[in-house]
Amino acid sequence: MEITIEPYRKIVIHEVVEIAFTDLIDHMIHQTNSVGGSTIPMLPWCNGIAFQILPFNPNSEEIIKESLKGTIHYSSVTFAIKEVFEREIIRPAGTVTLLNQSANANFLALAETLKMARMHADRRLPDVK
Repeated sequence: MEITIEPYRKIVIHEVVEIAFTDLIDHMIHQTNSVGGSTIPMLPWCNGIAFQILPFNPNSEEIIKESLKGTIHYSSVTFAIKEVFEREIIRPAGTVTLLNQSANANFLALAETLKMARMHADRRLPDVK
């Protein structure tokens, strides 16, 4: 039997939105509360970037074809600068758990790309420690 590992070669992001970290946390809590959720939402964090990925339908024929060719497509990525990792962010309206994804090569590349894109943007939001 042969087993091969074929990592993705390319990630395509169709929309990138930077917001303040506090706004991202409040948004996550509001989303959970608005659907009557009693769970604690989780937010990926990697090397100083907290982010939320909105994928395309993973079951669509075109997305499956692209994935098999080694390309991931994200509809959008919303991100915020959060230099220091904290396991939980607690607000009066709820709590968000940050998941340290620094061991994921795709997310490492994503975080670095978002940082570079941010450096070239005209508008920069304040960093959160």
